[in-house]
Amino acid sequence: MSDQVPVASPHSKKPLATALRVLLIIIGVIIGLVLGLLLIGQLRPLQLNELNVNPAPINDYDEAVRRAQALVEADKANTSLNPDCSSRYLSQGKRTERVLVIRHGLTNCPRQFDALASEYYARGYTVLIARIPQHGYADRKSTQAGTLTAEETLTDFSEWVDIAHGLGEKVDLMGLSVGANEVAVLASQRGDIDQAILMNPFFGIKGVPSFMTRSVTGVSLTLPNMFLWWDRQAKENLAGPTSAYYGFYTHVIGQYLRMTAFLKDKPMEAKQLIVITNGNDDAVNNGVTDDFIQQWRELGENVTTYRFPESDKLNHDMIDPMQPDARIDVAYPKILELTTQNE
Repeated sequence: MSDQVPVASPHSKKPLATALRVLLIIIGVIIGLVLGLLLIGQLRPLQLNELNVNPAPINDYDEAVRRAQALVEADKANTSLNPDCSSRYLSQGKRTERVLVIRHGLTNCPRQFDALASEYYARGYTVLIARIPQHGYADRKSTQAGTLTAEETLTDFSEWVDIAHGLGEKVDLMGLSVGANEVAVLASQRGDIDQAILMNPFFGIKGVPSFMTRSVTGVSLTLPNMFLWWDRQAKENLAGPTSAYYGFYTHVIGQYLRMTAFLKDKPMEAKQLIVITNGNDDAVNNGVTDDFIQQWRELGENVTTYRFPESDKLNHDMIDPMQPDARIDVAYPKILELTTQNE
């Protein structure tokens, strides 16, 4: 019997080569689809001119009181809302030197700012905490939340600012996260704002390179409107405030990122900008915010900045006492120090 060594057939490697070619084709198709989608997002019109507001400040104190009370009462009468989520009007019973108008964060509601608002109220401020439209519903998976547009919420917020002018001499705006986006857009158009206070603005998404923000904006508006859980494992067992929704909708993210695009190269009309960020933020891209700070300074704006160090271990939502690991003992004193120095 011969001890010949078997010789591999020249055809034995073909299945491997074929599999590699198929894999490369699949990878190429995926890369092509991603690049194509990003290109579509980059080129999609964002209709930024629609984000202009039409200020109509109220000068009469009694009329401003009536309008503020009417908005609050309308919220309280809305049985679909969480009873704890109506807009707030903290009145000093007279026209005051300063009025603070606050905009809360995504999927939360005015209750988020109750504790901090009380600090300003104790200092003599009139305070308005304005509920973002489609927020605060008792149904924490409300589909209404997915219908919000930038136009709708900016028009609503500007109305609150109009009212504020009848309640006091100087009007400050404060916003957290997406609320900060709204503050920035109004501050770019309204010269009747004294301080515009931006806290952890949602100008870009954590982990998404700054240069891709415009593409991501278009993509999020182009793809179907998807609901994403804040915590995919916990879902409806989400820890933290019960006034917040269980998740958010992708089209709403696109709507708020339209505001980022709107602000590019725009000067600020507000007299003072205060930008507070968080080195431990796990939600937003601070690099995009830093680009805006540089832009505004180059345009000659009066900008004060502060970044909480990562070692402070603050949440993105550093305002709500009901958030897990909330550290308002760290956040509040610094926020108050930065924002009340011009009193």
